[in-house]
Amino acid sequence: MLDKYKNLVTKLLNATSQKALPWNKTSRENEYEAAVGDNSVSIKRHFKVDNIPDDKEFISLFVWNRFGDVVDEVRAYSYSEDFINLASLFDAAESAAIRAEDILDEILADISRIG
Repeated sequence: MLDKYKNLVTKLLNATSQKALPWNKTSRENEYEAAVGDNSVSIKRHFKVDNIPDDKEFISLFVWNRFGDVVDEVRAYSYSEDFINLASLFDAAESAAIRAEDILDEILADISRIG
């Protein structure tokens, strides 16, 4: 992966971890998006299909312009070193979009009030 994209992934991951970058689920399966200024990024996980012998799991990072056009896509396959970085970003984006941490905090607070 080019250094520019490694830098982008690192910055997206940091902003997501700091809750400064909100992510939303898209209408596509296993894909999340975040607006960054007038443009946006999305990340999608493509799972291996068992009945296709050469099918490989991979993650795509898409860069979108303000008009909704994909201007670039970076892929990392499960056997590559870059897969770990994109998988970390995918997991963080998914967690932010479904508000996993907030929901866990709500459940813990509710349990505390019960007993």
